[in-house]
Amino acid sequence: MLHIKGFLTKHRKLVFFAMLFVVVLPFTLTAITHNYGPYRGNVVDTETGVPIEGAAVYMVFSTKSPNPGGATWRYAGAAETLTDAHGEFELTYRALVFHPFSLWEHLPIQQVFKPGYGMFPKHKSTSITPEPDACCIPEEQYVTIRLPKLKTKEERITNLRHVDLWTNEVQYKKRKHITELENKETADLGFKPAGAK
Repeated sequence: MLHIKGFLTKHRKLVFFAMLFVVVLPFTLTAITHNYGPYRGNVVDTETGVPIEGAAVYMVFSTKSPNPGGATWRYAGAAETLTDAHGEFELTYRALVFHPFSLWEHLPIQQVFKPGYGMFPKHKSTSITPEPDACCIPEEQYVTIRLPKLKTKEERITNLRHVDLWTNEVQYKKRKHITELENKETADLGFKPAGAK
């Protein structure tokens, strides 16, 4: 016992840094890769229940770093897909990043958008089952997302303002479908699409 106590006293700095390393190590590295999904479901018209073909399902994945002022989120990737003729979609994503001092954020930012319909989850009349008040599509659970048909130009303009996530060049390359639909809605409303001359 005296031998251990003498060692600890003599090598106090070494012991301190060894303990610090063991405690801090899990928080210094985000796992190099993380699998998201599968996210599955169908998208239908709120009033009629008719499947909505060609709706974009877009997700942005991130890591978060705890700090004294709250968490800081960093982009880790994005993925999108379109609903098929039955309004169905399936989306998976494998994130591959190195963000020191970060943890994986398990709830991606999500958008489901089709011109002329309220966007999930931003539009107040959208819903998702089996949990109508949820604002996210859960992993490994089949859901139905209901989008309301927008009736006025003002509603469509307001809805269009919500179609904007992570706006740098890298992220725009990952949102091809949603950008095409956004440009279509912009043109249908009589405005010039982004990037048009």
